[in-house]
Amino acid sequence: MTGVGLFVVLATALLLGDLPERWLPTTALGERAELAWLGSLFGLYALLHAPLDALGGWLLPRRFGRRTPAAGAAVLRWLRGVLVQGVVVVGSASVMLSVARAAGPWAAWVAALGLMIVLVAFQAPLARLVGGFGGATEAPIGLGDRLSVAVGRRVPLRLWWAADEGFTGGWFGLPGVETLVLPARWVEELSRDELEAVVLHRAGALATGSRTRGLLLALGFTAGGLALASQLPGAGFATLAELARTALGSTLWTFLGLLFLPSASRPAVLAADAFARERGVLNGPLARAIRRLDGWQDDEPERPVVVETVFHPIPSAERRVASLAETKVPRGGAWHAARMMLFLSWAGLGLLARAVHCNAGRPQLWVALPAD
Repeated sequence: MTGVGLFVVLATALLLGDLPERWLPTTALGERAELAWLGSLFGLYALLHAPLDALGGWLLPRRFGRRTPAAGAAVLRWLRGVLVQGVVVVGSASVMLSVARAAGPWAAWVAALGLMIVLVAFQAPLARLVGGFGGATEAPIGLGDRLSVAVGRRVPLRLWWAADEGFTGGWFGLPGVETLVLPARWVEELSRDELEAVVLHRAGALATGSRTRGLLLALGFTAGGLALASQLPGAGFATLAELARTALGSTLWTFLGLLFLPSASRPAVLAADAFARERGVLNGPLARAIRRLDGWQDDEPERPVVVETVFHPIPSAERRVASLAETKVPRGGAWHAARMMLFLSWAGLGLLARAVHCNAGRPQLWVALPAD
C-alpha cells in the first residue's frame, strides 16, 4: 500500500505541477539523446523504488521467517530484474516516440498495443530472464494427460525451480498456444491428490474461458488507459515531455485497475474450484491445497470483506473453502485480469507494475505474478 500510494501521489503531484513540461525536452531530440533521457528516467524510477523493494523483497520476509537469499544474492537478482525491465520499458517508450513522429499518435498507440501482445506471447521466456528460474523438470506420470483431458486439447505442462516460495507459475502464452507452468517445489511438497486438485483448478481457468477473458480485459484496460492518458492536456507520444505526461496518466489509470479489476478475478477463482470438483476432485484435497498454497503466499487465511473487495483478486483461503460446500456453482469471471494488467503496463508506461504487496522486491514475481 505504501508503494502504490507513493507512486500515485507522485504522479498526481507531477501532473498538477506541470513538471514534465518544465523538466523535460518539449521538442524532438536525436535518437541517442532520447535513449539517454529515457534510461536516466528509468534509473531514477528504480532508485525511488529501491527502498520499497528492499522492504518487500528482503527485510520484511526475513523478519517473518520467510525464505530469503543472502543479501548479496538478493541484490544481484534485483539488478538483473531491473535491467531487463528497463530494457523493455525504455525500448517500448522509444518505439512510441519514433512511430508517433513517423505516422502520428494513434499509430504509436497501435504500436504500444502490439508490444503488449508481444509481451503476452513471450511472457514465459521473459519471466525466466527476469527471475532466473532453475531448469525445468518432468511432471509426474499422468499429470499432463489429466490436464489435457480436462482442457479438451493438448497443452504443455512445465515445472520450474524457483527460489521464491511465493512463485505459483500460471498460464503463459497467447490463447490457443498456452503453457501451464507450476513450481517444481509443489511436486515435492504436495501430495498426489493435492497436486491433481491444483492442476485441475488451473485447467478450469482455461476450460471455462476465464483465463482468456482475463487476458482480454487486462489488454483492453491497459491499452484503453494508455489511449486516455495520451489525451490529457500536454500529453502524447511525440516528445519526452508528452510521453512522461502520458506515463503519469497511465499510472493513475493502473491504480483504478487495482481497485476495480480484482472484482472480476475473484468469481473466476471460485469457478475454477467448482470445475475441479466437477472433474472428480474431492473437497478435502482441494481445501488442503488451497490452505497450503495460501500459507506460502499471503498467509492470510481470513480477511475483512472490504479489504478483499478492494485489493485482492483471489478470495481468502477460508472463503474459498467455504464455497466448496455451496450448491450453486459459480460461473464467469476474468481470471487474474488485475495482475496481468500490471505486467502489460511495462509496455503501457505505468509505474505500479512491481509496487504491489504481492511482488515488491521479488523479481521472480514481476512477470509471473502470484495466482491461485
